[in-house]
Amino acid sequence: ANVGYLYNMPRDINRQIGTVTIGEVDPGDSISLGFGFGFAVNQRFSYSLGYSHAYVMETETELNNTLQQSTALQVGSVQMGMSFRATERLTLSTSVDFGVTTDAPDVRVSFRAPLRW
Repeated sequence: ANVGYLYNMPRDINRQIGTVTIGEVDPGDSISLGFGFGFAVNQRFSYSLGYSHAYVMETETELNNTLQQSTALQVGSVQMGMSFRATERLTLSTSVDFGVTTDAPDVRVSFRAPLRW
């Protein structure tokens, strides 16, 4: 399980793009929570299942001296993974994340092959 807080520092952009002047941009901070479990089938193969959720606060942007505010985001996903230890030095891992909120990506697939030196 994990709990996290991500602080994003505001920045003064001071640029003009076309007819729009961009002033200060304050990206939204984020609060996250995750939990899950892993299960070893044998000494070489394991699988995992988990859930992670992040609440991303509103971003405030100054455009033409007017403050614009985005909406907050709810990003939640269910994660499933498998890991196989091919050799003493090489492990093959794959995971699939399924978005369960409208702000989350629909699917994310990853393959990893960490090699221990």
